[in-house]
Amino acid sequence: MRFNIFTSLQRAFRPRKQQSSLIVTEAEVSLLTDGKETWRFRWNQITRIETYKQDLFSVDLICLDFFVESLQLPYRINEEMQGFQELMKYMRQLFPSIDENWHRQVTFPAFAANHKVLYERQPANEHRDLRQ
Repeated sequence: MRFNIFTSLQRAFRPRKQQSSLIVTEAEVSLLTDGKETWRFRWNQITRIETYKQDLFSVDLICLDFFVESLQLPYRINEEMQGFQELMKYMRQLFPSIDENWHRQVTFPAFAANHKVLYERQPANEHRDLRQ
């Protein structure tokens, strides 16, 4: 086998695909990247959940953004992360107001973003006029 410096440099500097997995419990969700905790949020902190598709040229990637109290940036999750099915199971239990067909609605039609707000917490001080 011949040593090729070009091939060796390509291997050395090739971006390594990180392994991301979700740890989902009835209290919280955390993301592990290469075995180290990247972030964590508690279900009861969620103020908004959005879903959409990313067009990756030949395939679509279903994504969820979780917004929590006092943080402007979302926690981003996608269907290729290990633990995504477990996350969906807990979402159904903890947020029964979310349409159970949301995944199908964001999946079709293909290659469209299909952005949708799945859940939004109403402010505690907001009250509705029940006479309407």
